[in-house]
Amino acid sequence: MTRLKLSAHKRVGLLAASSALALAVSNGAYADATADCNDGTGTGATECGVNATASGEGSTAVGGDADGDGTGASATGVDATAIGEDSVANGNSTTAVGGESVADGLAATAFGWQSMAMGERAHAFGHLATATGDFSLAIGEAAMATSANSTAIGNGAMADGVDALSIGDMASATGTSSTAVGGESVANGTAATAFGWQANATGVRAHAFGHLATATGDFSLAIGEAAMAASANSTAIGNGAMADGTDALSIGDMASATGTSTTAVGGESVANGTAATAFGWQADATGERAHAFGHLASAQGDFTLAIGEAAMAASANSTAIGNAAMADGVDALAIGDSASATGTSTTSVGGESVADGIAATAYGWRANATGERAHAFGHLASAQGDFTLAIGEAAMAASANSTAIGNAAMADGVDALSIGDSAMATGTSTTAVGGESVANGTAATAFGWQANATGERAHAFGHLANAQGDFSLAIGEAATAMSANATAIGNGAMADGTDALSIGDMASAVGTSTTAVGGESVADGTAATAFGWQATATGERAHAFGHLANADGDFTLAVGEAASATGNNAVAIGSNVTASGDNMFVLGNADHLYYLTGMGSGVATGERNYVTVDENGQLRSVAMASGTMITTNGSGMDSTAIGDNAVADGTGSTAFGDDSTATGQDAVAIGNEASATGTSSTAIGGESVATEAGTTAVGWQSSATGVRAQAFGHLAAASGTRSTAVGEAATADGAYSYAGGDNAQANSDGSIALGGNANDDDGIGASATGVDAIAIGADAMANGTSTTAVGGEAMADGIAATAFGWRSSAVGERAHAIGHLASANGDYSMAVGEAATAMSANSTAIGNQAMADGTDALAVGDSASATGTSTTAVGGESVADGTAATAFGWQANATGERAHAIGHLASANGERTLAVGEAASATGLNATAVGSNSTAGFANSMALGAGATTTRENQVAVGTASNTYTMAGITSQASRDAQSGSVQVVTSDANGNLATDGGMMWDMIGNNGMRIDGVVAYTAESREMIEENRLGVAMAMAMDTPYIPVGKTWGISGGVGHFADENAVAFSGAYRVDDTWSLSAGVATGFGSNSEMGARAGFNAAW
Repeated sequence: MTRLKLSAHKRVGLLAASSALALAVSNGAYADATADCNDGTGTGATECGVNATASGEGSTAVGGDADGDGTGASATGVDATAIGEDSVANGNSTTAVGGESVADGLAATAFGWQSMAMGERAHAFGHLATATGDFSLAIGEAAMATSANSTAIGNGAMADGVDALSIGDMASATGTSSTAVGGESVANGTAATAFGWQANATGVRAHAFGHLATATGDFSLAIGEAAMAASANSTAIGNGAMADGTDALSIGDMASATGTSTTAVGGESVANGTAATAFGWQADATGERAHAFGHLASAQGDFTLAIGEAAMAASANSTAIGNAAMADGVDALAIGDSASATGTSTTSVGGESVADGIAATAYGWRANATGERAHAFGHLASAQGDFTLAIGEAAMAASANSTAIGNAAMADGVDALSIGDSAMATGTSTTAVGGESVANGTAATAFGWQANATGERAHAFGHLANAQGDFSLAIGEAATAMSANATAIGNGAMADGTDALSIGDMASAVGTSTTAVGGESVADGTAATAFGWQATATGERAHAFGHLANADGDFTLAVGEAASATGNNAVAIGSNVTASGDNMFVLGNADHLYYLTGMGSGVATGERNYVTVDENGQLRSVAMASGTMITTNGSGMDSTAIGDNAVADGTGSTAFGDDSTATGQDAVAIGNEASATGTSSTAIGGESVATEAGTTAVGWQSSATGVRAQAFGHLAAASGTRSTAVGEAATADGAYSYAGGDNAQANSDGSIALGGNANDDDGIGASATGVDAIAIGADAMANGTSTTAVGGEAMADGIAATAFGWRSSAVGERAHAIGHLASANGDYSMAVGEAATAMSANSTAIGNQAMADGTDALAVGDSASATGTSTTAVGGESVADGTAATAFGWQANATGERAHAIGHLASANGERTLAVGEAASATGLNATAVGSNSTAGFANSMALGAGATTTRENQVAVGTASNTYTMAGITSQASRDAQSGSVQVVTSDANGNLATDGGMMWDMIGNNGMRIDGVVAYTAESREMIEENRLGVAMAMAMDTPYIPVGKTWGISGGVGHFADENAVAFSGAYRVDDTWSLSAGVATGFGSNSEMGARAGFNAAW
């Protein structure tokens, strides 16, 4: 007898077929049609069952022929075992257990009815289980592993691909290295991975983790219940998260990223559009490169940006930064909690600020700019109307084209302009410049502290200057013009009467058509005239000419120093001459007097008269003339690694995704090839990189390589210490730099760039290049230390340059441009207003479309233009063209070197011309016109008084249009009218007025002419002093930025300046918006017969 010895697994098979047997075979083993056990044909082989066959050495076949084909169980390999009817074990060490089971291949194993294991070390366990590749494994009813190294575990599980793995009922892994774990899970694609019931990963290296999770594109990743990554390279992490687009990333329950390179991070967040980004619960970014950061933040439109809780950017290229901030309009920008920018190219910066209208701009807490191209700068500043400008706390520009600059300044009227704290301009085309100045009336103008111009086209220039009446004019400190058409020029000058004119410090003209010219001169009476220091003309048509001259009485005339005419119709001509009775005429001096008899009621002024001398030496008639001119792999402790070649080496580290790497302590890397190598670093997104301690990189190919740097968005890169980059290809290279927006670039320490690429094909968004540079807005650019550019396509290039507004441009050291399309090009230049332009160093343009083109040029007012070195134009549509030219008033025009035009429609055309008053006109070299509608149209001519007109060169016309006195020059022996010969007499005109012989009388008249010429010289000298004072005021400007102590909200400051007997005052205010931002604005003005002003606005950011 021979005892059958079986290996352990063979014994198990036999025990399953029958009870333990000890078989003795007396004859050789054989195969037969009986069920008895006997030796098989192979050495040491055993067969049991009808037609069972054991042909291999040490093989065992147990099982009959169930199908009647003549073959029962079959074991045909060394140590092969086949147990079960019609089972087959074909190959060395193969095992087939179960009816019709098949094991074919070295060491293959099949357990179960109709199970099949075909391949070296293939294993199939379960009814109908199939393993058909080398080293394959199938466990479960109908489980199928069809490729080398594949594994299928679970009823109906399928692993079809080299190294494929499926675990779970009906799980399916199709593709090389694919993995499906979970009931009905599907992994279809090379290296695809699915974990969870009905999880589905379809695509090369697609990964789905979670119940119903779906990843359906190459390199896609879905983590979370029902998470879906629907496109190549997409990633969805979170229950219900959706990433549908190449390189899309969604993180958070119900987060949705739809579109190429989109990113949504936060519960219920939505990113819909190419490269869109949403961070925060229910954050929504819809549009190409739209970006929303914050709880409930919403960016709706291409290239939009919303940062802050409930912030909303609702239109293409719009930007909203701040809790509840709103930007609703193409290129709109809103910065600040509850800030609102509504309309194309609008800008609103400051808590609760409002900009509503095309290209409107509001800066400051509750600043409000409502209207097309309206601009409001300052806490509570308000610009209400198209093309308005308000700068200063509570400044208000209330009508179209109005401008208010200064704390509490008010401009209420079309084209109105007010500059200065509490300055007020009320009425169409009004202008008020100076603290508490008032211009009230159509085209009224007031310059100076508490200057007041009330009346249509009233004008007041100077500290406390006061013009009360239509077409009135007051120039000088405390100068007062109290009636219609009245003109007062000089400190303390007074003109009280219709058409009254006073020129000189403390000069006084009281009465209709009165004229007083000279310091402390007095003209009191209808049509009275006084010329000279302390000259006095009291009475109807009284006239006094000369230092201390006195004409007291109706129709009196006093000519000469201290000349006195004190009776009605009295005439005194000569130094210290006195005519003290009615109708008296005295000519001469204290030593030699001539008396006139038969004069009647006088002679009309301006006529030429001829006389003779009678036998008593008395004059029968007298005429007087004078000519003057005045110019004035989970290997780390507590680490987790999921994904092909995933490595988690750091303690507590986590790596999710093929080739992901987390090597730093507590580092997290999520995404294919994501790498987090620094302590507590985080990298989320395909190929994202976080290399330093505390760094964060979120987004495909994002990179955070600086200490504690943060990068969010596709290709976002933060390389500077504590730098932050947010947005598609945003770059923050400098320490403490911040870049927010597609292609935004912050390249220097402390720089800030907020804003995307405005689709201009240059691949660059907002750019801040320079230490502490700030660029805010699509394509904004700040290039230089401490530069600031705020607004779409704004540009600031130069140390401390500032540009605010869409396409504003400030180029030069400390250049400032504020307003849509504003341009400041030159060191220390300033442009404030829509399309305002300052073209040269130190130039200033304030007002919509204002232009200042020249060193030290100043233009203030809509469409104001100052062209040339040191030019000044103040007033809507005013023009100053020529070196040191000056124009003040609406449509005032000064053309020529040192030409000066002051007043509504005033015109000075020619070198050193001067026109003062409504529609005053000076044309010709050195011409001067003072008074409403006055005209000096010839070289060296002068017209003084409303409507006064000159008719030739070197002429002086004094008075009004209806009453004009002309002085053509005192005659002498050189006169062309003198006769030849020894008689030395002159002829008279048709009226028979004045003439005499030569000699002493001509000498005396000549002396009088010299003294009158002295008055002219004095006036000319005064004008030169006025010009010097204007320069002094410019030098004395004092401006300061208030300091706001920690814990305080407001700060104000003031300063004064003094130079050449002129004064200036400056006021500034600052408001702390929050812990990071503060705003400031200020205004300065000087007072005198001429003045300069300046204004500034700015902001500070610190963190």
